Amino acid sequence: MTEPFSETFAMVVAVKPKSHQSGRKNDRYKEQLRAAARDHGAKVQSGARYARIIWFQLEQTPGDVDNMTKPILDALRAVVYQDDDQIVRRLAEKTVTSSRSFSMTPGDAPTEATQAELESLVGTERHVLYIEVGPVMDPRISFGPVR
Repeated sequence: MTEPFSETFAMVVAVKPKSHQSGRKNDRYKEQLRAAARDHGAKVQSGARYARIIWFQLEQTPGDVDNMTKPILDALRAVVYQDDDQIVRRLAEKTVTSSRSFSMTPGDAPTEATQAELESLVGTERHVLYIEVGPVMDPRISFGPVR
């Protein structure tokens, strides 16, 4: 069986996410994300995928977590996966780093480089996006609180 992280793409970018309601204003933003994905070694993957997106903020700013994911997933189409209909599971979070502890233990991020990027940017940059896309290892549906 393949190791879960071997087919997982992850990147960290110091950018404020845009809402899908911004329309054409998102073209430059999407190209910035596509370029960052290529710089992080993105390869188009096939099969069912999950997406995990975390928006780290130094201080609380307005923005709906659900509205930020659509432009990100659209931007990664044909760069990380063939089509965003491959995304069958999505987790999106936002957090203020000054009011909530942030800690990572070795192995939390798919690669040491990703972990190092997170540790260097979170808490210093105003906005940091962590984007992870990987294979769905367990297709079962779960109910109840997110742990």
